[in-house]
Amino acid sequence: MDFLALYITAKLTHSTIKPLRLALAAAAGAVYSLVILVLDSYGSNLPAELVSFIFGFICVYIMAVIAFSIKWREALKAGVTFTAVSIGLGGCITAIGSMLASFSVRVGESALPVSPTASPVTFMVIAVISGAVSLVYGKLHARSIAKKQLKVTLTVFGSQCELTLLCDSGNLLREPITQKPVLVVAVSVLKHLLPPEILRCAKSPLSYAELPGEIARKVRLIPVNSVTGNCMLLGFVPDMLVMNGRKLDAVVAIDPVNERFSECDGILPQILLTV
Repeated sequence: MDFLALYITAKLTHSTIKPLRLALAAAAGAVYSLVILVLDSYGSNLPAELVSFIFGFICVYIMAVIAFSIKWREALKAGVTFTAVSIGLGGCITAIGSMLASFSVRVGESALPVSPTASPVTFMVIAVISGAVSLVYGKLHARSIAKKQLKVTLTVFGSQCELTLLCDSGNLLREPITQKPVLVVAVSVLKHLLPPEILRCAKSPLSYAELPGEIARKVRLIPVNSVTGNCMLLGFVPDMLVMNGRKLDAVVAIDPVNERFSECDGILPQILLTV
């Protein structure tokens, strides 16, 4: 359940999903549960609620750091999101448990309530049904995602490459001066297209003033405001952007953190499909 909550948190915060990190973080959550169980069993001088809160806060922070490997402020924000997701999932599980507990089976003319603790067989049936629903949804979701993936040819500094971009209605970024829409592309995809000076500057956008004049003229600063906080991305004006034979008037921003975007090279604002 911790793994699922961490996975949902990564999706909500647009963090890079690394299964091994999520598994290690979920394991840390399991250790926390054991610690609380031991303290509860053998007693403690501190009130149970206070012990649970202190250890819970520390555990959530540690899990966020392990799962996402981020700075402490961003870890706190991810931890808050993870806590909210966990509460939501816990509420769903509690609701299912309540329904199972209130379920009754008729035997003759008497009603025999099922034990509040559902039997292993019941959970196996639920697991099979959930697995089947997940499989069907996964196939349908894969088809819908495939329709949203678009091929865009990028030309810059005399080099060219084809990008697979995910159409994202939530990408509302604009270049502050010209108000052009902004594509966000992973830095790993652009390594063979951009000069080393720009790649170095992508990690510290405010150092763009040190770039040579002919390169600096193409550079733009893109302010970003998201659920994980505020930041600045380094962008550039491409020589040409072509999608399905149509030229796009947009700026490309370099994401120095994420390596992939749902198996794509970057994200494309949906508005470019309608203008």
